[in-house]
Amino acid sequence: MKHFKQYVPLVIEEYSSNTFHYPLHHQNYYELIFISKGHGISHIENTQLPYKKGDLCFVSPEDNHHFEIHEHTTFIFVKFTNDYFKNIQTIHFPWQVHIFDPRELFYDSYLKEHRLCWSKTENDRIIRIIHDLLQYKESERSTNSMVVYFQLLVIFSMIHEHLENNIKSQFSQENNNSLVLNFIHQHIYSPEQLKIPHIANHFNISAQYFSAWFKQTYLITYKNYIDQYRIELLKNRLLHSNASFQSIADEFGFSDSSHFSNYFYRHTKVRPSSLKKAALKL
Repeated sequence: MKHFKQYVPLVIEEYSSNTFHYPLHHQNYYELIFISKGHGISHIENTQLPYKKGDLCFVSPEDNHHFEIHEHTTFIFVKFTNDYFKNIQTIHFPWQVHIFDPRELFYDSYLKEHRLCWSKTENDRIIRIIHDLLQYKESERSTNSMVVYFQLLVIFSMIHEHLENNIKSQFSQENNNSLVLNFIHQHIYSPEQLKIPHIANHFNISAQYFSAWFKQTYLITYKNYIDQYRIELLKNRLLHSNASFQSIADEFGFSDSSHFSNYFYRHTKVRPSSLKKAALKL
């Protein structure tokens, strides 16, 4: 598979064709791609997502990707290396001007599996910014340009807010009906089902924001909630059943009884055998 490298911090370019100029490949840079016109299919890892005029695509350095063009397409690429945001802040000022790292967006599975639905006002703003950025595509000053930097931050901030609002709307009723908690309780014996990518996908939200939403909603981290609930169930099995340690380990998805024992001790500072013995003496 082809691997492309970019050594300058920022590249802005436009490409228009009936066929995409690169085969399936990966790269060492982040890539924000605006579809100026045309339609087709975006292939990123194992995801195929239709694209059309006005869409934004996000490619991280780890992604294998390619575009399948169905109609003559004009792409506008904004490519930046891992150090672009860090370097430009160091050059111009020492303080942080944003509350999140824009690079995180490029690892967001939601953005690679869903098209963003903008309002007309938002869409017009994105188009204006993208075309303004094109004015700098052949400028050697674009890498250190504060104009380019802040225009990119506006786009990334719009996407960040869009994701947060989208999650809030999807979960607006869950504080009352606890759908997520019910899902956890039903699948507590299947650790694979409770991994963040799986549960986030089940509720059709971004895996990146799931943990933050869960903590804000239930005032406990997702991992701690699962651990506490699992420990309570394990204690119940130990105290009120004659099941062997291996049987309990199998029931809760531990690899073996040793794994179960170490997990239990890490969270309670008591070995399962010690708890069992103490209970028998009562």
